[in-house]
Amino acid sequence: MPGLIARRDPEGHDVTQPPGVPPDDSPPGPHGRPPTFGPGYYGPPQGYYGPPPGYGPPPGYGPPPGYGPPPPYPGGQYPPPYLQYQAPRPGCVPLRPLGLGDILDGAFKVMRRNPRTTLGLSAGVALVQALIGAAGLYLSLRSLGRVDSSSLGFGSTTFTANPTQLISTFLGLLMGAVLTGMLTLVVTQDVLGRRMTIAETWRQVRPRAWALLGLSLTTSILEILGIILCVAPGVWLWGIWTAAVPACMVERLGVRASLGRSKALVDGTFWRVWGIRALGVLITSVVSWLIVLPFLIVGFVSVFDTVDDTGSLVLLSVFFGIGSLVSSTFVAPVRAGIDALLYVDLRMRKEGLDIALQQSVALPAGPVAAD
Repeated sequence: MPGLIARRDPEGHDVTQPPGVPPDDSPPGPHGRPPTFGPGYYGPPQGYYGPPPGYGPPPGYGPPPGYGPPPPYPGGQYPPPYLQYQAPRPGCVPLRPLGLGDILDGAFKVMRRNPRTTLGLSAGVALVQALIGAAGLYLSLRSLGRVDSSSLGFGSTTFTANPTQLISTFLGLLMGAVLTGMLTLVVTQDVLGRRMTIAETWRQVRPRAWALLGLSLTTSILEILGIILCVAPGVWLWGIWTAAVPACMVERLGVRASLGRSKALVDGTFWRVWGIRALGVLITSVVSWLIVLPFLIVGFVSVFDTVDDTGSLVLLSVFFGIGSLVSSTFVAPVRAGIDALLYVDLRMRKEGLDIALQQSVALPAGPVAAD
C-alpha cells in the first residue's frame, strides 16, 4: 500500500507502519503486541471487544423459597398505622392540656372519686345556702301576700327585683365562692391521684379563710354590680376572674394578687374559658332545677287551698329549702370542679404545668392507639 512501510515484527508477523512513525521495537507483553492501526482511526475495529461467546445476561433474582405474606393479625385486625403518646392519668384528668370533654368529665369524676369529702363539704355549705334561700323566699312571699306566677318570677321580674331576693342571691354567690375555694384543694390534689379528707382540707383552708372570704366578697359584689348596672361588665368580670379563687388557694395569694393572676391566665383565651364555664353553669342549672322541681310541686300542692296562711308559706319555704339543699349538695362540687380544672388547664397551656406534674407523679407513659 502506498504511504505505508511494511515490516516484520519480532514474532514474524507483517506489520504496516505509517510513514514518519518510528517502529515499535519494544519487546511484546505477556499476551503479545497489540495491533497497530492506520492514521485517523481512534478506536478498535468493530466487533473487536465483546462478551465471550456463550454468555448471556445474568438471570433475574426472585424471592427466596419459603417466604410468603405475613400471617394475619390475631382477631383479623391489624394494628393502627401509627401510635400517639398518652399522658399519665393518676387522677380525674390526664396530665396534659385539657379539652372541654376532659374538664366536664373530670368535674364529675372528682365527686365520684372523693364522695365523702366533696359531698360532705358541699352539704355543709348547701345547708347554709338552703336556709338563706328558704328565708328569702318566705320573706318575699310574705311581703307580696300571695303566691302566683308573677311572685315567683315566671314571666316577670317582680321576684328577682325584690331586695330580699337580691340579698339571698348575693349570699348564695358568696357561699358558693367559699365552697369553690375549699373544693379547689380537693380537685387539684385529685389531679395527682391524692385524696384528701375533710379534716385535711380544713387544715389547709383555715389559714387562708380570711383571704378567701375577702376574695369571695369582692368578686360577688363587683359581678352583681356589673350585671345590675350593665350586663357586659358583669359578664366580662365573671370571665376574667374564673381562676381567682383557685389561684388564691393553690398559690396562697392575696385578694388583689389573685384577681391579677386570674386575669393574666385568662388573657388570650377569654371566650374559650367563658364558654366552658357558662356551659358548666347551664348544665348544672338544668340538673339543679330538675332536682328542685319535684319539691316545689309537692309544696304547691300541699298549700294550694291555704295559700294565704302563714303556716302554708312556711311549709312551702321548707320544701323549697329541702330541694335546694339536695340540689346544691350534688351540683356545687361539679361547678367548683369546673373552675378548678380550668385553672389547672390554663397553667398547663401557659406555664407547662403538665410537665412538672408528670415528673412529680413519676408514672411511665405508654403508647395508645390514635383515634
